[in-house]
Amino acid sequence: MFDDLEDLRKKSIGCMIVVLVLMGGAYFWMAGSSSSNYGESKPPPPGTIEEVDWLLLKSKPDEALAACRKLKSDSKPETQTAAKSRMPKCLEQVYWKKISAKDLPGCESIAKETATDCPNTPESQRIAEQWRRNMLTWAVEAAEKGDFTLAERLFADYRKDPKASRDLCWAYEKYLAKRWPKALEANDLAFASRLFADYTADPLLKECGNIPWQHQLYLHARAKKAIDSNDMAETSRVFDELVALLKNNATSLDLTPYEDLLSARITTALKTNDRATLEPLVELISKNTAHGPRKTPQILFQLYMRTKWLGEMESGDDKAATATLEELDRHASLLDWKWRRDQLAEYRWLRSRKAHESGNQEEARKFLTALVGDEHSSIAQDELQKAMAAEWTTAELESMADNLMAKRDPDSALEFYDSARKAGGGSESLESKTEACLLAVADQVFASASKYVDFKSFDEAERVYTDLVFHRDSVKKKPDFWMKSAQNLIKLQVEYARLLSANDMFPRAEEELNKASRQVAVAMWDACRQETAYDPWNGVPPEIIRQIEQRNPSADAAERLDTLRTMARQGRFFVPQAEPVRAMLQKVRIQKALHDIDLAVQDLRFESRHETAFDLFRGVLRNYPDSEASEKARKELQMAINGAYGQHEFSKLNDLLGFYIAEVGPPATDDPYRSQLKQSLQETAEAFRKTSPMTRIFLLSLLADSLPDDPDARAAKEEVLTKGMDVIAQLPAQAMNQPSRKVPCLLPGFSVLCVENKTRYHLMIFLKGPETFYVRVNPFRRGCIVLKDGAYTQAVVVTRDDVIPYRGEPKYAGETQFSGYYIATKDRSGKSAPDEAEQLQAVTGDYTLLRAPADAGSLFVHPDSGLVLKLKPPKQ
Repeated sequence: MFDDLEDLRKKSIGCMIVVLVLMGGAYFWMAGSSSSNYGESKPPPPGTIEEVDWLLLKSKPDEALAACRKLKSDSKPETQTAAKSRMPKCLEQVYWKKISAKDLPGCESIAKETATDCPNTPESQRIAEQWRRNMLTWAVEAAEKGDFTLAERLFADYRKDPKASRDLCWAYEKYLAKRWPKALEANDLAFASRLFADYTADPLLKECGNIPWQHQLYLHARAKKAIDSNDMAETSRVFDELVALLKNNATSLDLTPYEDLLSARITTALKTNDRATLEPLVELISKNTAHGPRKTPQILFQLYMRTKWLGEMESGDDKAATATLEELDRHASLLDWKWRRDQLAEYRWLRSRKAHESGNQEEARKFLTALVGDEHSSIAQDELQKAMAAEWTTAELESMADNLMAKRDPDSALEFYDSARKAGGGSESLESKTEACLLAVADQVFASASKYVDFKSFDEAERVYTDLVFHRDSVKKKPDFWMKSAQNLIKLQVEYARLLSANDMFPRAEEELNKASRQVAVAMWDACRQETAYDPWNGVPPEIIRQIEQRNPSADAAERLDTLRTMARQGRFFVPQAEPVRAMLQKVRIQKALHDIDLAVQDLRFESRHETAFDLFRGVLRNYPDSEASEKARKELQMAINGAYGQHEFSKLNDLLGFYIAEVGPPATDDPYRSQLKQSLQETAEAFRKTSPMTRIFLLSLLADSLPDDPDARAAKEEVLTKGMDVIAQLPAQAMNQPSRKVPCLLPGFSVLCVENKTRYHLMIFLKGPETFYVRVNPFRRGCIVLKDGAYTQAVVVTRDDVIPYRGEPKYAGETQFSGYYIATKDRSGKSAPDEAEQLQAVTGDYTLLRAPADAGSLFVHPDSGLVLKLKPPKQ
């Protein structure tokens, strides 16, 4: 027994020795491995090119640059050459570090050193270009802070650069906006004036439109200061300088503050008949009537001329009065056409009344005839017709009107027909002649309005046509005449809409076309339906017929026809008579879309207006997906993305990339923009790695969704799922809100989430349970998610930093849930309330399938209801 124990002891000791030897070997292997790793991470010897490379690798550009500078003077030529080759990279990395620290002197020093020591290298060109942009940005910031000395020095340096660009304009204008008020406040008028005189000598500033505007603001402020202190001499000097600025820059001038000055000058010139003073002032006021004074100069001159001719006429000197009225046309720039015509009309009216009272019928008729068809707004039409009825008999008036119609002067003829009716002629023949005259007047006014683009005349012609078509029972009894009037009315409305659209008056253009299609064309359609051979269903689209049948399957023919008419009145169906209207409506909407893109591009320049820009782009891309407007929107967005990418504006890139992929969509495989988009997404995602993990996750999801077959995109999708779940796991669980609606699911073993994103932000939904996945829902869109039944951890996140993510733990069991997501805010009482601005934006588009398990089979989503059905396999 003891022998066995001894043998066991010896064997145990032997095993322990073996174990210790093995452990020691492992220790020495680990120690060797550790030592080896330490050797690899140990810095290279100082004063070597390897040290420079190592420092750059370790993101220590300042130390790398210092080492590189020493090595440039090394005794070995090969070391000097290697140091010079590393120098540009060192300088560029140091420059970017100093930009982050907003180290202006450091950036300036590096820029100068690069230009001197490393010219013609890609790094030096990039630094030079960035320094040019930084100079302008920091100059503006210095002006904002009141450091004008620094701002002026930076502007001076920038203007010396041979590659300086027109970007100087916007920066210098911002500087001026801050600088001249300080100069004026200090009463340093000489310096302030020099500020604006200098820019004309600089070719980069010479054509800058905003600087003359700042100059005008300065002069107005200076004038106000003089007016407030009752310094008329200074006011006069400033006014003359403003007039000179107006001539040189062709800008408008607000004359309102100078009413007293102008009044005094014109009054003196009128009293002394000083034409040399009067004419330039008349010209000045005529060119600035939009911003003219509320009282004096123009009114003074009008009063002077009116008093003159009235006095001459009352004194019996008709020859002098006529000469004064003829003189009015010499001052057409000041005395507008309507006022001059009113004076002439009033003169003729007074002469006719004077002749009537004296029994001189021939002269009374002569002046009344001259008034007919003239612009005489100051003479009441009723009074004129009453006077004509007193001078001529009914038969004479009707005969004169017939002669005028034969001479194709319907406007004048109408006055005589109306006067004949007022004199007691109410025959059916006279009524028909009047209506034919009205149609001729409307046609004539329409032709003139089209030729001269006179919107007021369009309104007048439309009023006459509308009166004939809808308000005169006698016209309705003449089918051919009525139809011609209606056709002309539609032609006018289509042409009017075209011209309104050409002048960017799109709402009014659509209003005209809606009246044409929903009222006039429907009325014409109703008239055609009275004909026995007319088939009102001919040409009606099948989908319209299907909608009518679905609405009321038991409706008889009359009820179905009444439904069709109602749809036409609502703009949901165009009757055949409205085809020209439909074509123009499409053109107007495309033109408005192109106009909206131009507005959107302007809004993109300002961070505070990005959402407005996106709303405009969204409307174009969704409503006109295959139009030239959408193509233009796509190109403009690509240019904006490329511009932001070149400027490293990652916050702007985040917004632009999200919008582009949501609304334009992923690029096709052969799209040359595909690689640029991928690079922009990757670098923007990398820029947010440390500052905003959720933003990075969102950007990676865009990459994964837009390039699903790309290896980098597949890796991005895995990272989104992993990192997203890590972030979501840190959120506290909450009780899930009840869906707005819940119905049984038609897919055994599965549930469906029907989601409406009612926000302008991307919505990300993460689910972990029987399946683990995520789904991204575009802004103002809706879609369906199919998932296996079971318990899940679910989180909902929007791409807006100040919105708290939502996390819950729901259980799904054979159900279809409908949920709408919006952003809730707190009202003044602290209660939660939906953000009204977000809720006003309707969710648009059909329900689409966002995601489904591979084993769910072939599925169909009903676009309106969101119900998901399994497609039946085709019959063999």
